[in-house]
Amino acid sequence: EPEMARIVRALATEFPDKEILLQMKSGYLDPTKSDAYIASWCDSLPNIRPVSGDIYLLLEKAEYLISDVSSLIAEGVQLGVKTFFADVIDQEYSIFREFPGLSQSSAKDIVKKVKAIENGAAVYPTTEYIKFMGLEHGLNIYDIVRQDVGLPPSN
Repeated sequence: EPEMARIVRALATEFPDKEILLQMKSGYLDPTKSDAYIASWCDSLPNIRPVSGDIYLLLEKAEYLISDVSSLIAEGVQLGVKTFFADVIDQEYSIFREFPGLSQSSAKDIVKKVKAIENGAAVYPTTEYIKFMGLEHGLNIYDIVRQDVGLPPSN
């Protein structure tokens, strides 16, 4: 996904004081080529740091999440992380395109959105996205599924 690499590199360049954590989905890369591939994304940008491990632990500390198509997009929004859908994979439909402003298809567009939030010209619409997901009642998606199968919410 060349545009995803451009997004990561553009964010690192535009925001040199922010640490950009780069996590590739496991199994996504050929293990024999993954180190070179990741190094090419990070080349000459010291604020990009490849990471592995539990994505949910990373999200607890994250300010932003940029992801191509993944359930992490909805989960990030729900966790209060400023999330954008990097709409860079050729696919006929994605529910995330229905969320106003969530879907961005270029590095330039994502940088513009993040800049606007960072300089106070825009506010990330977490509440609107939560309502759009039908979660304004306070339950998280996991508790909704638990209720659907007859289990009580987890605590």
